[in-house]
Amino acid sequence: MAAEIETIVLEERNKKISSLILDISDKQSTERLAAVGKALSSPVRLEIIKKLQEKKCNYSELARIFDLPVGTIAFHINVLEQAGLVSVGNMPEHKGHIRWCSYANPYIMLIMRDGEKRSTEKVREHNISVGDYVLFEPIKEWGLGCANGQITGYSDGGFIYTDERKRAQILWCDGGKVVYPVPTSLFDGENIKDVRISLEISSNTMGYSNHYPSDITYTIDGVELCTDMSLGDYGDRYGLYTPKTWHGESTKYGVLKVISVKRDGVYMNEKLVNKKLTVSFFSERAKNNAMFFGVENKPDSPHPGGFNIFGDKFGDYPQAIKINVFTDKSEEK
Repeated sequence: MAAEIETIVLEERNKKISSLILDISDKQSTERLAAVGKALSSPVRLEIIKKLQEKKCNYSELARIFDLPVGTIAFHINVLEQAGLVSVGNMPEHKGHIRWCSYANPYIMLIMRDGEKRSTEKVREHNISVGDYVLFEPIKEWGLGCANGQITGYSDGGFIYTDERKRAQILWCDGGKVVYPVPTSLFDGENIKDVRISLEISSNTMGYSNHYPSDITYTIDGVELCTDMSLGDYGDRYGLYTPKTWHGESTKYGVLKVISVKRDGVYMNEKLVNKKLTVSFFSERAKNNAMFFGVENKPDSPHPGGFNIFGDKFGDYPQAIKINVFTDKSEEK
């Protein structure tokens, strides 16, 4: 079974709230699960989480509240930050900067899969690196970043198909589209029940802004799967896999988006968003030599706020663009 560490969006009081989902049966998620487990194993850290759910605090405030040295508080916050449970950032003051922290995930869900149900499924997986595009049409500003912090960036053109893109761990542009090839061999057979495309993504602006909406459209062979709003370009903390050499005042993590094409339509993070296209679309196109997955900002969208796409060594998730194809084992020939 492929890894499924997902961040979905829940509706609560007309607000969109990120929820971290951890699948205990996924081998690739063990590092994240271990970090969360370690963070929640301390009574002090649990009390810190409770306080941060009430309000944002700086380190000195927490030290006074819990009657602990600032260094001890810093240790506990670091453990919580590595697990992705708190966000930490610097706020300028007249004598320098103060470290503030806030609670990052209102909901955490641990999935214990039904083994008998899972045994009836078969899955094929294909991974695409962020730089393995066949078409990239950015508007003005665009760039690529590597795990070592090296950047290739241009304005108004530049050599978009540079060899350096093969090592890219983050791709950004302030608008436009990027297209990736998908092998049609993934879709051989007629028993497909779910095609799942997942990627970590965010809006894109200069520096970063946690509140910067962008309407991002996802396509397959030019046919629209769905349009989803990214709520921000996130840089208030380092992602779990973002190298510490990366720029402090820049994008550092995104949100994992999971597009599922099933027999009754297209789902975005388990919410039905398009009934016009079903999984049969992939079986019909499997006769072609290749298919193409696209990510784009439509120029006439209300929020054309660009996008960042993250690689497996950047952001919060150890993956780039991943495609999983689920079929019924009992029907496989």
